[in-house]
Amino acid sequence: RDYVRKEGHCPHTRSLFSLKGPPPATPSTRPLGKIPTCRPDQPSRETSVPQILGNGTVSFTPTESYGTVCPKGWDFHQGRCFFLSKSESSWNKSMNFCKEKGSTLAIVNTPEKLKFLQDITGAEKYFIGLLYQPVEKTWHWINNAKFNGNITNQGQNFHCVTIGLTKTYDAVSCDITYRWICEKKAQ
Repeated sequence: RDYVRKEGHCPHTRSLFSLKGPPPATPSTRPLGKIPTCRPDQPSRETSVPQILGNGTVSFTPTESYGTVCPKGWDFHQGRCFFLSKSESSWNKSMNFCKEKGSTLAIVNTPEKLKFLQDITGAEKYFIGLLYQPVEKTWHWINNAKFNGNITNQGQNFHCVTIGLTKTYDAVSCDITYRWICEKKAQ
């Protein structure tokens, strides 16, 4: 039997794999375990790998071994859930929105997380959880971890940061409205 991989689609709108030929006799061809949710207008970031067992049945093994379930409208990546807003707000209002959803503004502290988010932000700028501390003259994540990277576009009153649109961390005014990214642990 030939399996056709259909990557990049939400598992609740299209199957990740389809079977060419007659349908199998057992329900074992369905993915096992929890399937993460994703926004209907965005591709899923989670896939499963099919394995043909000795008895001819097919087992699907998730590519991630930790929590993989995110709330509807959130994207999954490496055990974390990310919400990309469609509206714009100030940094403080964005942070409050995330808190109300049991999350924080995204802490984009690894190259993998930065690449993942930049790949899905498109031509928009999004606030993240990185702030300038004027007294210390340093950048810190909202979890108080020190930022050890480069910030572009630093200005006198640019104490917040956006990602998206460019491949850099960009300093911006916290009072200007942008979209935002919330982050929390997957279930």
